[in-house]
Amino acid sequence: MAKRRGNQEGSIHYRNENKTWRAQITIEGRRLSHTGKTRSECQTWIKEMNKKIDSGLSLLGATMTFHSFVELWLATIKENRREKTFIQYRNVMNNHILPVFGSSRLQDLQPIKIENFLNQKKKDGIGDRTCQLMYALMRTALNSALKKGLIGRNPMYAVEKPRVREIRNKIVLEPEQIQQFLITSEGNRLSMLYHLAIVTGLREGEILGLRWSDIDWKKRRLCIQRQVQRIPQKGLVFSAPKTQSGVRRIAVGELTMDKLRKHKTNQELEKELAGFHWVENDLVFPSVIGTPMDPHNLLKEFKAMLKKAGLPEMRFHDLRHTSITLILNEIGAPVKAAQQRAGHASPSTTINIYGGEITMKLDEFVAQSLDEIVTPVEIELHRNCTKETLVSYKTEI
Repeated sequence: MAKRRGNQEGSIHYRNENKTWRAQITIEGRRLSHTGKTRSECQTWIKEMNKKIDSGLSLLGATMTFHSFVELWLATIKENRREKTFIQYRNVMNNHILPVFGSSRLQDLQPIKIENFLNQKKKDGIGDRTCQLMYALMRTALNSALKKGLIGRNPMYAVEKPRVREIRNKIVLEPEQIQQFLITSEGNRLSMLYHLAIVTGLREGEILGLRWSDIDWKKRRLCIQRQVQRIPQKGLVFSAPKTQSGVRRIAVGELTMDKLRKHKTNQELEKELAGFHWVENDLVFPSVIGTPMDPHNLLKEFKAMLKKAGLPEMRFHDLRHTSITLILNEIGAPVKAAQQRAGHASPSTTINIYGGEITMKLDEFVAQSLDEIVTPVEIELHRNCTKETLVSYKTEI
């Protein structure tokens, strides 16, 4: 009776029918095979497979395709991701990653092939952020496979993360430009929306999801607890803010509250004009018939207003940047205050995004202070001094 081959034992034999070499190795009582052109290739394969098995490779991981695992992984994470985020993950996998690596077995994924794939995507004109997302998805998915014992190593650890070649600069309006923009927008249906965006720093989706019931008229506070998002095949929907920290309360000034009261009065007139077409959603900034405003329409109106005001083209999100920069640089509020209004998870997030602006303002202050310290000034001395005047140095900042 032939002796049963033990776990991780390998064998190599030559196949006359097609002039190739065949290597086999046993894992969990099952044989895995590899066909090579040379005996040396098969020997290398056995050595690599033994290393992978020693590192934790299982039979399932050795036979499962990347596509099969990704389907399981996506089903697992679906409940812990926002709908729009999950759809984005699935689309990137289906449109970019799986067509190339889907048929590969988990244990056959190689860093050099993945790196070449990402480099080729860049050459094909795929955006840097999309390439970074592809990298992050593959790394996270294969980390999950590693934890489950399906692979002995994560090949993504050896893959260079794609870099962002061109960082989009934030556009921040100066105080004079803000006045110019708001004065130009007076009388426009969206003037209050622009005003609130600048004084609160709300994200576009948050401001479009704001309801009248979210306003505390006595305490002058806004409760931010939802946003408007566009979901493929569903259209505009309400969802929770971007992060857990996005649920927050923001104080607003008395002037802003007065403007909100006037805006509410104007909206009541809109309701009367719309008649039975009006769909009540209690929104502070709805469409002309009460439904959630389409962000595309808002952007179109915003850019037209910028042009009318003679200001440079910018994203609506740059009003948020303008607001937070005003808090940090013009008002000089602590980073913690800016973080809370912005809805960032931590002060470090605020610093990472706006640290450049903070540093520039401090640098200007330091430069001015140094000028004042070292610039000579003439002072009058006591009559007993031999010189009528003496050059001194100003020591106060």
